[in-house]
Amino acid sequence: MQINKLFGVPFWRSYPLFDINAVAGKCLQMKNDNYPNRKVSNRGGWQSQFIDMDTMTEFRELSSEIKKNLKIIAASIDPKVTLIPSHAWININERGDYNIEHNHSSYNATLSSVIYIQVDKDSGNIIFTDNFSATAYYPHMLPSTRKLLVIKEQVEPKAGMMLTFPAWIPHSVQPSKSDLTRISIAFNVKVGER
Repeated sequence: MQINKLFGVPFWRSYPLFDINAVAGKCLQMKNDNYPNRKVSNRGGWQSQFIDMDTMTEFRELSSEIKKNLKIIAASIDPKVTLIPSHAWININERGDYNIEHNHSSYNATLSSVIYIQVDKDSGNIIFTDNFSATAYYPHMLPSTRKLLVIKEQVEPKAGMMLTFPAWIPHSVQPSKSDLTRISIAFNVKVGER
């Protein structure tokens, strides 16, 4: 018997090469220097206003690596597609801080990404929620059905890891149980054509 999966949602994981310590230092400096922040999905913690990584010395190498990775992702989608990063921001969480479930569709984005700068195994996983399957529309299904229909997937963050996923996928971040300051940079991705 052959098993095929229908309607799979793409998800990319990569490890761009950049000076992670320089980026972590700059993120913490911006927070400590009272760089303008905002509250969106974060509960506790600190979230910066949008940043332009190309204009900050410490982020230029990372920005270049992001663009290289997006070219590879674009090629896996369609050779005529270009992916353009936009709306980048810094997230800094301490013990107990977390992010409620949200998506990035309001940013006119097709994809979203997060790069983990400083994390450990207790910093809080990112949780992706399936809002497409039958379980979202038929809550009366038996618990045993959930073995067939996955509702949530979680990914443990690793320092230097970049995750890219469709912007409309609901996701959240578990509360940190770590004494290590959790630092990540999120950004959205717009699609263009060559």
